[in-house]
Amino acid sequence: MQLFGIILIILSATSFGAIPIFAHFAYASGATPLTVLFFRFAIAAVCFCTYLVIRQIPLPNPKNLRTLILLGGVGFVLQSLSFFFALTVASPGLVVLLLYLYPTIVVGISIVVLHRPSSPGTLWALSLALLGTVLTIGPVGNAQLLGVILGLVSACIYATYILVGEQVMTQESPITASTVVLTSAAVVYGGIVTIRGVSLPQDASGWLAIGALGLISTVVAIGALFTGIKLLGASTASMLSTLEPVVTIALSLVILKQPITGMQLVGGALILLAVIFLTVRKTAHDKSERDSYIEPQ
Repeated sequence: MQLFGIILIILSATSFGAIPIFAHFAYASGATPLTVLFFRFAIAAVCFCTYLVIRQIPLPNPKNLRTLILLGGVGFVLQSLSFFFALTVASPGLVVLLLYLYPTIVVGISIVVLHRPSSPGTLWALSLALLGTVLTIGPVGNAQLLGVILGLVSACIYATYILVGEQVMTQESPITASTVVLTSAAVVYGGIVTIRGVSLPQDASGWLAIGALGLISTVVAIGALFTGIKLLGASTASMLSTLEPVVTIALSLVILKQPITGMQLVGGALILLAVIFLTVRKTAHDKSERDSYIEPQ
């Protein structure tokens, strides 16, 4: 079962890591980020809602339901918007590495804003992540700078999303919470594209990419993640999930022919090292491994 859990988490990380690649082909076919995001979340929402109905799983209590709707309709929408627009002006590897700053941002906000205690090890990890960010960004032009800003905004929004939803996520099942969040995001994006209009893909590859975003990079990715968490525990799953940026960089090199510099590789490695350290430290202080983890993007 351990091996099956590892395979599932690797499948999940690979599916999430392919998001920028699928988005690239959708954009190349004429679809805009808003259109892509609407279809992605609509497909996922239909699949997850169908699952809840078939399994007769009840919705969260009214208070948690309201919180989850806000998390999905505001937090997740803003995070995904900044991430997908960043992909239009910066390389996929850079954007994903910047997004993976979110665990260190969570810890930073907890220390500075919420005044939670910190240890020398935590401060060391934060410094490591900061150094990694500087190396990963490196010298940028105007277009790349916008992508860097949007990537950092995406990470900051997701960190805030985690802190705000921390309590409610531990009170509800991950599948139920994900269903509400994804459905809320789909409804908001539906309203946006109704007002602004849609830009549909002009060829089959674009539609296939959008379908893959909804089914592979959302439904399969989240389903495999939560099943893997049940088999391995949240801490192990989180550490294995750091394969995601590695997958993105590899796919960018092979499929999109977008290189990444040696300095960016070193910076990305430092970011992921800080994430793994913080994950291990958190697990050491947790009495239980009940998960409240919803993947970004």
